[in-house]
Amino acid sequence: MLLASITDAMPGCLVEQGGYGSRYYANIDGFPLRSLLVLNHVKQGLIMDMCCEDGNVEQWQEQAERVVEIAGSRPLYAIVPETYRWKPGIHTEVVARRYKYAYDLDQIVEPIRRIPEPDWISVEGREEQLALMLYESDSMCPTIEVARQNIGDIYSGTYGQLLASSGLAMIGGQPVGGILLNDDFGRILISHIFVNPSIQQQGWAKWMLGKALHHVGENEGLRTVYGSVDASNTGSNRFVRSFGLREFPNMYHVVRVSLERDLT
Repeated sequence: MLLASITDAMPGCLVEQGGYGSRYYANIDGFPLRSLLVLNHVKQGLIMDMCCEDGNVEQWQEQAERVVEIAGSRPLYAIVPETYRWKPGIHTEVVARRYKYAYDLDQIVEPIRRIPEPDWISVEGREEQLALMLYESDSMCPTIEVARQNIGDIYSGTYGQLLASSGLAMIGGQPVGGILLNDDFGRILISHIFVNPSIQQQGWAKWMLGKALHHVGENEGLRTVYGSVDASNTGSNRFVRSFGLREFPNMYHVVRVSLERDLT
């Protein structure tokens, strides 16, 4: 019933199985960053991610409001531009703020040269190692259990298929850092980048992103890079800007959405 309802609300949308439930994706023809993505997260309800690289929020107004109606009393979180205006009868509560970024892979150049050159190895079967690295390197990750959940979601396809170009950088058998990329309906989603805390601020994150995207360009045929960063994460925002990712014109709000009739 839910599947039929969402596909009716988003005519012609693509559907694939994610880590928890189905993922639904519709975009403006030829513009992968003008899109609406709905994730049926069985445990947490629905997550709706609106992407408007041109700032034109009206293009998804009708579909977004229908998704709210379909959700009914189910939990619904939406990621929408701050300029988006909900119709009367829809209650929203802002729980976080994000910046969105994009990059055209045609701009990619060879990674900055590092001496010694790190080994670049597959992340296959390294979930626990990556979870520990994420926990130790990211102040936004409060516990190792949260890190394991985040890494598990990425591996399980919650955000799309994990790309083979994801990798770990190793020197002398020891990890320098890692990067995880997902195929989000033909877009390269930057899921996580983490660097050993002892060598942060030395350009390793930029090297790893360049290395991974170079692999994608050579081997996986995807061209559009896409990612978002919490507004409070000033270090990550500085990093993505320094790499050359283009910032969207509006900040995005993560909002908890409900119908006002369900609040009475």
